[in-house]
Amino acid sequence: VDYTCSPLSIAIIGMSTAVLLRGAKDSSAFNNIMTAMNLSILLLVVLSAIFSGSVSKENLTPFVPTGLPGVLRGAGLVFFAFIGFDMVASLSEEVVCPEKNMPVGIVGSLAVSTLIYVSVAL
Repeated sequence: VDYTCSPLSIAIIGMSTAVLLRGAKDSSAFNNIMTAMNLSILLLVVLSAIFSGSVSKENLTPFVPTGLPGVLRGAGLVFFAFIGFDMVASLSEEVVCPEKNMPVGIVGSLAVSTLIYVSVAL
């Protein structure tokens, strides 16, 4: 089997390991920075599509060109993207009032992620 390892993947694993070894506070700060960077990139993609004029009603016709099989394939792909919410649930157990904050965190992150997915899809 011919397998090559990307130097970038080695660097990312090494950097993630170093951050995790430094403790929960640094790991949380790193996670916040990476999340902000990801959201900024997605916002850039959405705004560039809006301002370039590539978003139009003609792109929505036909609305479901591949029918139900295409919708189910897309739903399966998006499902794997939403699996990260188990991490939100497990991390939210460490907050001050988990009974109140866990549902807000899970539903809030689900709503934001859905909004981002729909925005990018348009």
